[in-house]
Amino acid sequence: MVSDISFIINMLRQPVTQVPLTNVAVVKLKKNGIKFEIACYPNKVSNWRDGIEKDINEVLQSKDIFSNVQKGIYAKQADLHKAFGKAPDHEIIEAILKEGELQVNELERKSQQDNILKDIASIIAEKCVDAQSGCPVPYTIIMRALEEIHVNIKMNQPAKKQALIIIKTYKDKLGLERAKMRIRLTYTPLAKEALQSLIDQVISESLKEDQNFVLVGLIHPENYRSIFNAIKDKHLENEANLEVLNQRVVAEGEGKLKQLGNEEVKVEPQVVAKPAPAVKRGLVCNTCPDAEFSDVNDHRNHFKTNWHKYNIKRKSRGVEPIGEAEFSIMPESEINDLLNSKVV
Repeated sequence: MVSDISFIINMLRQPVTQVPLTNVAVVKLKKNGIKFEIACYPNKVSNWRDGIEKDINEVLQSKDIFSNVQKGIYAKQADLHKAFGKAPDHEIIEAILKEGELQVNELERKSQQDNILKDIASIIAEKCVDAQSGCPVPYTIIMRALEEIHVNIKMNQPAKKQALIIIKTYKDKLGLERAKMRIRLTYTPLAKEALQSLIDQVISESLKEDQNFVLVGLIHPENYRSIFNAIKDKHLENEANLEVLNQRVVAEGEGKLKQLGNEEVKVEPQVVAKPAPAVKRGLVCNTCPDAEFSDVNDHRNHFKTNWHKYNIKRKSRGVEPIGEAEFSIMPESEINDLLNSKVV
């Protein structure tokens, strides 16, 4: 590993605002059956993973790799070579920091889990409606239902990804479905022939026929993605145009969940779905369309999201930013291609 002198030097280089080897957070990674650990500052690990903290020296309490931080046992070189090959120590540390599990005390873990659960409930409330009535389900009801079904919260997985998995897994049990989108699809007769099976998935509200067709209607987000991808894959960009008029269409009233039994709020289904009224929340993002916030922390956290970063990249290329609904259905590979590009 490193010499004692090297270790002391590393300690002396710690950030002046941090006290070395106090309030230690251990990041653990098991690879090829061998456990490796690094010592970090707990409040810095998440910042580094979110891309907020760029200087890894501000994250690490020591640049050593351990098999047991608490006992001060360094990892053996033979084990490092077995697990990571000939990779240098700094690459191994980055791999552990990126892929490993952050160990925190019980109180911190409970607080983090509670915060993630709240984020998941908010995302589900935003994306879903009561499947029977089409009405929005209050955040408090969703939160209580998630606690009742004992969802497994993963500390190292984004809340949005977990929310989408929960929606898919429990939507029938809870009586939820993704809120439909209102779209406008303009297409030529040539595109109509190529897209007809997908066009049939749109619940038509109006259809104008002239030289081109103009269809306004409701569609499930997954079907929106299918049309969006088909236009691109079949090179129909000059023959068809897909626009989002309303990202989330809901009925009037308050929805319910099956899981809550007699405590459910019963609502008569509405015949015609109406868009949720727009509410100006005061805090906005000047880059992302319709990004408005009532809470200063939500506003601040928005600028860390891949949606915002993706739109910044688009603006730097002279391309219009996209809404959250369109971003949420884009292939991850396409998002990463732009985010990882060298264009600022």
